[in-house]
Amino acid sequence: MSGLVVYGLKEWCEVNKEEFLPPVCAKLMHKDDLSIMFVGGPNVRTDFHVEEGSEFFYMVKGDMLLPTIQRGKKVEVSIKEGEVFLLPSRIPHSPQRVADTLGLVIERRRTTDESDCLRWYTDQNCTQIMWEKYFYCDDLGRDLVPVVKEYYSLKDSLVPGQYVCDNPPLKQDVDTEVPAPFNLHKWIDEHRGELYDGKTLNLFPGHPDKEFEILIAGHGKSDNHSDIETWLYQLHGNISLTIDGQTTQLKAGECLIIPANKHYSVHREPQSIGMIVKQNPKGNKKN
Repeated sequence: MSGLVVYGLKEWCEVNKEEFLPPVCAKLMHKDDLSIMFVGGPNVRTDFHVEEGSEFFYMVKGDMLLPTIQRGKKVEVSIKEGEVFLLPSRIPHSPQRVADTLGLVIERRRTTDESDCLRWYTDQNCTQIMWEKYFYCDDLGRDLVPVVKEYYSLKDSLVPGQYVCDNPPLKQDVDTEVPAPFNLHKWIDEHRGELYDGKTLNLFPGHPDKEFEILIAGHGKSDNHSDIETWLYQLHGNISLTIDGQTTQLKAGECLIIPANKHYSVHREPQSIGMIVKQNPKGNKKN
């Protein structure tokens, strides 16, 4: 299909199940403008990560804990099996995962002028910064490691606040209170009538994050074009997708990436339900 790859999510996770165990605990399904990754455990982090982009979480198996700093206070977000959660840009977060769990995480590629930050606090309540470092992150698995190693090499001699940037290249969001996770399958059940009537609904209406557009589509036909990558994940039923003159079937449990700047048409069968994910890197930028 013109270079497009269809993944059966269940089968792909089974083939790559060893990657979800320590020490790796993660596997990329796709990496370009969007990063589509699945993360296992156990994976306990002591740092908080701050980045310019937003993140979408969906727990496929088991539960995870996501400590965050929201409006100056530590908030522990529990994301349970089957739940989705949208984390806006520039909010410190520290993913904690236990064994025998699996979660989907979607984020975007950094632009060349963006920085990430890893930060450690002096206490469990995260009231004072012990140490932080800003850096460009192109590859999470590669670029976080030297920063973590540097912190632990200095840890025993650190003075709280000594290595806090006075003029950071990334401004932490101190204003946003993030809506709680919710169960995707219960949400679909509540909106099944609208979806069966052919409507396409916003999964996160009114959410403070403006990077992600995550839609749940019922049956019908549509012609589409996007200047950014689009991830399609079919939840129920089948769809026919035509791009570059070729047509393929996307069945329940399958997913694929539509490249940027492509025209494509979709025919969704009756009682089919699919997820559409886009992430605009300019969505949370302030002019």
